[in-house]
Parts: sequence; structure tokens; C-alpha cells
Amino acid sequence: MGETPPRWFGETLKEMREECGLTQPELAKEIGLTNHIIISLWEHNKRDIPANKLWQAACVCGHTVKIEPSEARGQILLKR
Repeated sequence: MGETPPRWFGETLKEMREECGLTQPELAKEIGLTNHIIISLWEHNKRDIPANKLWQAACVCGHTVKIEPSEARGQILLKR
């Protein structure tokens, strides 16, 4: 059986945001950003997500973040 492909930060961020019913502008405001375009860039893996902003987004959506060492860049676990 094959390995599970890695989840990139952006994919996880988008899934988390959609699960908690927020738009990109709403999430941006909740985590203290003045421009929601950065959320789109993060979700499409065009910019790295600062750890503090990933943590803030997870908290807004009722998750905790656990970043585990991995050979796959950006693999993270989210828990409610």
C-alpha cells in the first residue's frame, strides 16, 4: 500500500478555513492582517506561512497545530 502524500501548509489552511466557515477576508481580519490576498498566496503555496499566523488561524478555527519533523516539507497535523 502506498504512503499518504504530504499535506502542504496551504492545503491545510484552506481546508481549516472552509470548515470553520470563514472567507479569506474574514480570516485575514481575525489574525490581524490588513490584506486578505496573503491568505490566497498561502493557500496556493506561493508564500510561506509564518508559524505564528498558522497558529493564530488554527486557534480562530478551534484547532491546535502540531508540527512534526518530516522529510516532506510542510507536513502538519491539526486537531480540534
